Amino acid sequence: MIPKPVLFPLALLLGAAPAMAQETAHAHGDVPRAEADLTAEEAAVMAPVDMLFDGMRAKDTAMIRGAFVELGVLQGPARRPDGSWGISTTPVDDFIATIGRIDRSIDEPLFDVEVRIDGPLATVWAEYDVFVDGEFSHCGVDAFQLVNLGDGWKILNIADTRRQDGCERVQAEG
Repeated sequence: MIPKPVLFPLALLLGAAPAMAQETAHAHGDVPRAEADLTAEEAAVMAPVDMLFDGMRAKDTAMIRGAFVELGVLQGPARRPDGSWGISTTPVDDFIATIGRIDRSIDEPLFDVEVRIDGPLATVWAEYDVFVDGEFSHCGVDAFQLVNLGDGWKILNIADTRRQDGCERVQAEG
């Protein structure tokens, strides 16, 4: 049985914690964002996002930890048992511990990536598809907040949505 404090990060991992696709065409037939489409500054913002997903695929918890600020969090809307919505918050260290224990292959390419930067603050907004052990799981939007406090960009916060309907890329392939 999985302890309750781990359920949200596990759901996030299987549901929305992004595993970034590379420049090449994705194995599921769509082409994710291309690094060539980014400015140098945007690529610098994306570096910790790429590090996060590379670490997730490799199950390298030290690499994942390096992508985040010390007190980073994962937050998002969560459905309560009564059907209403609430906010779930998971400290990054709990999320990382979950990734270290999971034995499934997670691939979460990002699409239609938008990067916005203002001084030491940046936002990355992107659509995603999730594949678990090669099978489609769901899609949604990831929203990253990043900061640069003088030692490079780091992820401050990740929030996401999750759904199984409206996943046009996957539905078009089916």
